Amino acid sequence: MHIVDNAINFTPIGGAIYLKLGQDEDYVVVEVSDNGRGIPSEHLSHIMELFYKIPSRRSKFRGQLATGLGLAIVKRIVDFHHGLVEIQSQEGVGTTVTVRLKKS
Repeated sequence: MHIVDNAINFTPIGGAIYLKLGQDEDYVVVEVSDNGRGIPSEHLSHIMELFYKIPSRRSKFRGQLATGLGLAIVKRIVDFHHGLVEIQSQEGVGTTVTVRLKKS
Protein backbone atom coordinates (compact mmCIF):
# COMPACT_ATOMS: atom_id res chain seq x y z
CA MET A 1 0.00 0.00 0.00
CA HIS A 2 1.46 3.33 -1.04
CA ILE A 3 0.40 5.02 2.19
CA VAL A 4 2.53 2.61 4.25
CA ASP A 5 5.43 3.07 1.83
CA ASN A 6 5.23 6.85 2.33
CA ALA A 7 5.20 6.41 6.11
CA ILE A 8 8.32 4.23 5.92
CA ASN A 9 10.14 6.55 3.53
CA PHE A 10 9.41 9.80 5.35
CA THR A 11 9.80 8.67 8.97
CA PRO A 12 13.33 8.86 10.37
CA ILE A 13 15.15 5.83 11.70
CA GLY A 14 13.90 5.24 15.22
CA GLY A 15 10.54 6.82 14.40
CA ALA A 16 7.20 5.11 14.80
CA ILE A 17 4.56 3.99 12.32
CA TYR A 18 1.15 2.78 13.47
CA LEU A 19 -1.45 0.82 11.50
CA LYS A 20 -5.00 0.74 12.79
CA LEU A 21 -7.81 -1.31 11.28
CA GLY A 22 -11.42 -1.02 12.31
CA GLN A 23 -14.95 -0.47 11.19
CA ASP A 24 -17.98 1.60 11.88
CA GLU A 25 -21.56 1.15 10.76
CA ASP A 26 -20.91 1.91 7.08
CA TYR A 27 -17.15 1.70 6.51
CA VAL A 28 -14.06 -0.42 6.98
CA VAL A 29 -11.41 2.00 8.27
CA VAL A 30 -7.64 1.82 7.69
CA GLU A 31 -5.46 4.39 9.43
CA VAL A 32 -1.72 4.84 8.97
CA SER A 33 0.04 7.25 11.33
CA ASP A 34 3.66 8.18 11.73
CA ASN A 35 5.84 10.62 13.62
CA GLY A 36 7.83 11.52 10.53
CA ARG A 37 8.57 14.91 9.04
CA GLY A 38 4.95 15.74 8.23
CA ILE A 39 3.56 17.67 5.28
CA PRO A 40 3.84 21.47 5.21
CA SER A 41 0.38 23.01 5.62
CA GLU A 42 0.56 24.93 2.34
CA HIS A 43 0.83 21.61 0.45
CA LEU A 44 -1.76 19.60 2.35
CA SER A 45 -4.79 20.62 0.26
CA HIS A 46 -2.95 19.69 -2.97
CA ILE A 47 -1.12 16.53 -1.95
CA MET A 48 -3.59 14.17 -3.66
CA GLU A 49 -3.61 16.04 -6.99
CA LEU A 50 -2.12 14.23 -9.97
CA PHE A 51 1.60 15.08 -10.41
CA TYR A 52 1.64 17.40 -7.39
CA LYS A 53 5.05 17.30 -5.75
CA ILE A 54 6.46 19.03 -2.71
CA PRO A 55 9.66 20.70 -3.94
CA SER A 56 12.88 18.89 -2.99
CA ARG A 57 11.05 16.14 -1.12
CA ARG A 58 13.27 13.07 -1.14
CA SER A 59 12.71 9.61 0.21
CA LYS A 60 15.28 8.69 2.88
CA PHE A 61 15.85 5.23 1.38
CA ARG A 62 15.68 5.77 -2.32
CA GLY A 63 17.10 9.27 -2.66
CA GLN A 64 14.51 9.92 -5.36
CA LEU A 65 12.26 12.86 -5.94
CA ALA A 66 8.57 12.11 -5.63
CA THR A 67 6.64 11.64 -8.88
CA GLY A 68 3.36 13.07 -7.64
CA LEU A 69 1.47 9.93 -8.61
CA GLY A 70 1.19 7.77 -5.48
CA LEU A 71 -1.38 9.63 -3.39
CA ALA A 72 -3.29 10.71 -6.49
CA ILE A 73 -3.67 7.04 -7.46
CA VAL A 74 -4.69 6.12 -3.90
CA LYS A 75 -7.35 8.86 -4.01
CA ARG A 76 -8.74 7.64 -7.34
CA ILE A 77 -8.89 4.01 -6.19
CA VAL A 78 -10.67 4.97 -2.98
CA ASP A 79 -13.08 7.24 -4.92
CA PHE A 80 -13.79 4.39 -7.35
CA HIS A 81 -14.88 2.24 -4.41
CA HIS A 82 -17.09 5.05 -3.03
CA GLY A 83 -14.76 5.56 -0.11
CA LEU A 84 -13.14 8.50 1.60
CA VAL A 85 -9.51 9.40 2.17
CA GLU A 86 -8.33 12.07 4.60
CA ILE A 87 -4.85 13.29 5.42
CA GLN A 88 -4.00 15.16 8.60
CA SER A 89 -0.45 16.33 9.06
CA GLN A 90 1.68 18.75 10.96
CA GLU A 91 5.18 19.55 9.81
CA GLY A 92 7.76 18.19 12.24
CA VAL A 93 5.13 16.13 14.09
CA GLY A 94 3.83 13.50 11.66
CA THR A 95 1.01 12.44 9.39
CA THR A 96 -2.15 10.37 9.66
CA VAL A 97 -3.89 9.02 6.57
CA THR A 98 -7.35 7.57 7.07
CA VAL A 99 -9.06 5.51 4.36
CA ARG A 100 -12.73 4.58 4.69
CA LEU A 101 -14.12 1.99 2.29
CA LYS A 102 -17.84 1.28 2.06
CA LYS A 103 -18.89 -2.11 3.34
CA SER A 104 -20.47 -4.35 0.71
